Amino acid sequence: MVADVVALLTVLPIRAFLTAGEAGRHAAGWGERRAGLRVVGPDGGPPGFGRVAVRNAVELLPWQFAHVAVARAILDPEDVGTMAVTYTLSLLIPRAASSWPGATPSTGRRTIASPAPGS
Repeated sequence: MVADVVALLTVLPIRAFLTAGEAGRHAAGWGERRAGLRVVGPDGGPPGFGRVAVRNAVELLPWQFAHVAVARAILDPEDVGTMAVTYTLSLLIPRAASSWPGATPSTGRRTIASPAPGS
């Protein structure tokens, strides 16, 4: 139980940071802004908080499972079963998501270049 809370608390701030940046007025996270990119929804407009929150939750799910496995290994080394299952899920989810029919690395999200300042 403690391991699960520790794992959640390590990923939750990152999820909040990514969601706030991509759903905010810049429509981009820190790295995307530095690269001159912004995130748009399927219609080309702002993606909206709900869409960004769900996308980031799914995007970070494998990372969350890996954190649970590592936290369990450190805080509860006797729980080999949970460590094995969560680590395996962290590896399989990205593969499964990329093989769904019609899935692309950017399904539901397009990152496009912002116009250069002054152009």
